Amino acid sequence: MSYKGFLLIGTAVTPVHPGSGRGLGVVDLTIQRDPLGYPLLFASSIKGALKSMCIRKKVKSIESCIDKSTGVALCGNKNCKDVNECCCLFGSEVGGEESQQALVNVLDFIPLALPVPSVDKGYVYVSTPILLRKSSLIAEALGYEDISKLLHALASSLVGKSRDSGSIESVAVQLVAEKSDRIDIAGSTINVSSINVKEIEKELNKLSEIMRSLGGLVETLIDKLVIVPDEIGPVVIDRAILRVTRIRVRRDRKTAAERSLWTEEYIPTGTVFIGGLLVTPTNNKFCEDYDLGFGNNVDNLVAKTANMLRDILGGSQFYFIVGGKETVGKGLVKTYVYGLGDQKQ
Repeated sequence: MSYKGFLLIGTAVTPVHPGSGRGLGVVDLTIQRDPLGYPLLFASSIKGALKSMCIRKKVKSIESCIDKSTGVALCGNKNCKDVNECCCLFGSEVGGEESQQALVNVLDFIPLALPVPSVDKGYVYVSTPILLRKSSLIAEALGYEDISKLLHALASSLVGKSRDSGSIESVAVQLVAEKSDRIDIAGSTINVSSINVKEIEKELNKLSEIMRSLGGLVETLIDKLVIVPDEIGPVVIDRAILRVTRIRVRRDRKTAAERSLWTEEYIPTGTVFIGGLLVTPTNNKFCEDYDLGFGNNVDNLVAKTANMLRDILGGSQFYFIVGGKETVGKGLVKTYVYGLGDQKQ
């Protein structure tokens, strides 16, 4: 198997606010969503977080390698040579003198499943066929056919399932369970039936190991996963989104300031994302010292890139903050780099 990059599986350690600007409805600060209404993290937000992490890792005094007037990293500056590695991996800075293609193309973080309240289960993880298929395509594009096969099989699990009159059909993904059941999901009672996972048990166990390594709510993903039909998916998942009303306080009076009330959205703690880093040959001039040009085959290029990423990320697991709001304890994401440990040194 020739990997074309690295699969990222992340979980929200705290609620995350990937902002999309001002909303038009009752929510003032909305989160990023795709055209179908599902939340996601845009690649630009993740790339910015990773590049900032790289620069802080490589440069002892970050102020000396940042243009004070523009805030742009000084790639190519003889006194900031270590920044070149960051501009090799993630491309030149916007507003820089030259535009250089990134060695690593960052993909959007697609939500694989979100925790939704359940009266009789406490909570369940909810996903839909379209989210699973989108995730499967990402895994396939990066060369991880085992994970792609697993996600596609789960996405197809609703096919052929009968729907009872007056009920909403879904299917619980369980390793052992043959009888049908009814469970509450965010206030709605939904018929749930099990699927046969024997053919994908190996891949499922591998994914389960990653979930356990990430810890927290995500450890229970496999046991609590419920796949609901696409036609109700956005409505059910929207019930997991947090909406918080905040105020600005006058320090002198300790009262709410005038016209200082607003509402903002958050993707909840425990949400599982899938994304990736696609490695492509580049003639980026900042990569000249790392032998990463067009002459490398895919396997060699990915292996060399893996060594650079290990140094920056510190291993196959790392934390990063996305979407801002970190001063109020938001935006922390823990991520597992699937395949980073599989490459040869």
